[in-house]
Order: sequence, then C-alpha cells, then structure tokens
Amino acid sequence: MELDLIDPALLHSEFFRIYLADAPDAPSQPPPPFQVHRALLASLSTEFANHVNNDMKEGKEGEMLLHDVNYITMQMFLQWVYSRKYRPPKDSSACALGRLSPC
Repeated sequence: MELDLIDPALLHSEFFRIYLADAPDAPSQPPPPFQVHRALLASLSTEFANHVNNDMKEGKEGEMLLHDVNYITMQMFLQWVYSRKYRPPKDSSACALGRLSPC
C-alpha cells in the first residue's frame, strides 16, 4: 500500500482557524477554534480555496465560521486532512446510529 504523503510545502503556511457555530458535543462552550495549515486546507477543494484565499473577511482574518458541523465530525475531518485516514470514536453518536463504519 502506497503512503499518500502531504507536500511539505503545504505545512509551512500559516494557520487558518475554523470556528464551529453549533457544536453541542464540544468539550467547552464556545469550543476553541480548530487550526489547519492554510495552504493544506486550500489544496483540498475549490470551495475551501475560495474561503481561504479571498479578499473578504474570511481570507483577510484567516478564519471561518461553520454551521451545522459537530465537534467530533470536525476532529475526524482534520485527522483525515493530515493523515488521509481517520477512525471515529467508538462512543460517537454517528457510530451509535450505525452511520459510520468501522466503529
């Protein structure tokens, strides 16, 4: 199995902060922002690139607010961003509902 390595140049960019608006499963309220390398986030999709690299508030301040994303989902997303794999926690609500596998 070939390892999908992240281009090291992407890891030398500044951090971009992602705030969650509605995260009842977060360990604190409001939850602290998640931080991800700006260039790495922009490399994932055109949509992320548009948010990260614009002349509006998001791009200038290096942060965005996401609605309808829970804390565990964001943790798994960032785990995937950096490792290209993730493992959902066994006690997550998605696992309890049978929506994620393996749990």
